[in-house]
Amino acid sequence: MSSEVSAYTIWSCHDDHKMKLVNFLLQCQNYTNLSSGFPWDSQIAFANTPKKNVENIVNTCLKYHGGIEWLVDRLFFDEEDSQPMSDVFNVLDQIFKLPVSWEKVTKLKSLLNQVSGMPKPEELLEICRKCLPIETLPTEVFQASKNRDTLVYLIDWLVRRGRPSTGKVPILEFVKGVMKCVNTPELETWVNEVNKHFSTSTRKETVRENHDCSEIPTISFLTPLHLVMVLEPKSKKSKKYDVQAWLFRKGKEGSEQIYVKENITLKELPEQIKQARGKVSQVLIQNPNSLTLEFFLPIDLLLNHNIEGECLPKSTCPISFDYCVLVRPLERLNNEDAFLRLCQVWKKGEKLQQSFEHCAKWLTEADSKWGKDLGKVFSLNFKPDSDFLGELIGFGTPIVMWIRDEAAKEWHFKLYQEWLCCRLADIPKTLYEERRSIFWDHDKKHTGHLSLLWDDPNRAPPRFQLGPPT
Repeated sequence: MSSEVSAYTIWSCHDDHKMKLVNFLLQCQNYTNLSSGFPWDSQIAFANTPKKNVENIVNTCLKYHGGIEWLVDRLFFDEEDSQPMSDVFNVLDQIFKLPVSWEKVTKLKSLLNQVSGMPKPEELLEICRKCLPIETLPTEVFQASKNRDTLVYLIDWLVRRGRPSTGKVPILEFVKGVMKCVNTPELETWVNEVNKHFSTSTRKETVRENHDCSEIPTISFLTPLHLVMVLEPKSKKSKKYDVQAWLFRKGKEGSEQIYVKENITLKELPEQIKQARGKVSQVLIQNPNSLTLEFFLPIDLLLNHNIEGECLPKSTCPISFDYCVLVRPLERLNNEDAFLRLCQVWKKGEKLQQSFEHCAKWLTEADSKWGKDLGKVFSLNFKPDSDFLGELIGFGTPIVMWIRDEAAKEWHFKLYQEWLCCRLADIPKTLYEERRSIFWDHDKKHTGHLSLLWDDPNRAPPRFQLGPPT
């Protein structure tokens, strides 16, 4: 893990979202104070209209690590609990997601800055180290800064840790540690409210409008059941495929082959998925939120067939709305050397316990120098060609995210920012939730045109051989 850890990221957002934030900032009575004492005031291009001035301030904040956080803290200092400030918080939660709401985080910083008898900076660092003993502290907390003090840095950084694999929430543990030094009832109230948020973070969503599903599933990684389907072309140029499906149960070794079908076309694939799913219907009746669908596909189908958008017969919803859908490369399943490289990369450093931000690689185009980042998680903000994706697969890259359509760039970047606050194992869950949100927000037309290659070698079916189900 790198020792160069930052407490902040540089936020980015779509122009429409940015102007929405600007408009709500203008509703605040004290928006004119935003440029007062601004750390980067020399970078602001001042304009003749209030709206353009605020837009320029927001643009400047978006250029710097922690710029948006500074803007929000400064505004809350004057606005406190005004209705316009509440509206600003709501907008921030929509476009810049944090594991804890912006309102809760900002109020915590304000509250602790008013408490008397607060621990000294070195004591705060020690409390923080107890919350995350294996993490490297942000470099900023050790540097003198006129922009933020140690307390603010630590709060903003700990909030981004979300809930690690330990099950404990670092920001809650930190505040509890501070409470041992100061007697402030408001802190206990804050802890209780935020703890409720984390306790119910996997709650079921409310079913909206008329939907043919009686229940919206919530999942956690890894889900108990994984239905792994392999689609094998009959020959290199054939448009016919053989299908086999295996069921993997969490906590149990081995797999159970449950379905075989030969000589199908892609048009028949939805029916085959439905038939294979039907083999586990009795289990799903008892636990309807437990299934993940994984598809081994040849590279040309990985790139050119929208498996996430398939609708099962008599359903109006894509399968990626009802289930967590992952794709996997058939070429690696059938190549022993490539599969061994995958195993080596997957096991290196216990990847699933790492935070996403420490092993992520964001690309906006095919980079010929990617090889120095072997073992990274690749987020491709473009649709790769078969050669580039084939290289990633051939060298053992286990996790790749890419977009299928230019319209997906905004959703992809939003997800990437959200992932910076979580561990790797949470990626399928957050993508599943985002797909559902996109489906509702875009007139139930699609789930975002996003694909996630998640190739866990622990769920590899036997070498592809046709035969009767066992």
